[in-house]
Amino acid sequence: MTAAPRDRHSPGTIDRTQTPRLVDDPRPCFVRMRLVSDGVWLAARIFERLGTLAAEINGREADPMQVWHAGNFITEEQYQFMLRDGPEPNPFRRVRMSTAGLDARIREQDEIDWLETRPIKWSARDARGRDVDEGA
Repeated sequence: MTAAPRDRHSPGTIDRTQTPRLVDDPRPCFVRMRLVSDGVWLAARIFERLGTLAAEINGREADPMQVWHAGNFITEEQYQFMLRDGPEPNPFRRVRMSTAGLDARIREQDEIDWLETRPIKWSARDARGRDVDEGA
């Protein structure tokens, strides 16, 4: 049983061993793509309709060449997973990562790392556990 992807914007791993695409020869396929840099991932596909190629991005009709040149190939299951909640309401929305609270977490982790790796002060002890002056 395979684990389900985390969310609609991360539908699993991409197969990096896929065959390269020929620039002027679009084929039926499923793709994830972005319409703007740092935008949300959108499900897209190229399919045959009445003997000619047609394409959809986010459930809307599109140019097959636009889909062919953009994004990463995905499986049909990943495509269906991305569309399970319906099409993205704003396909031009940018996703910005927030650093809110990150500085405090980094400082906290630095303190933990320092406590775990701080130098240990050794002292000589006698048989009864009392400190002994090594210089004497």
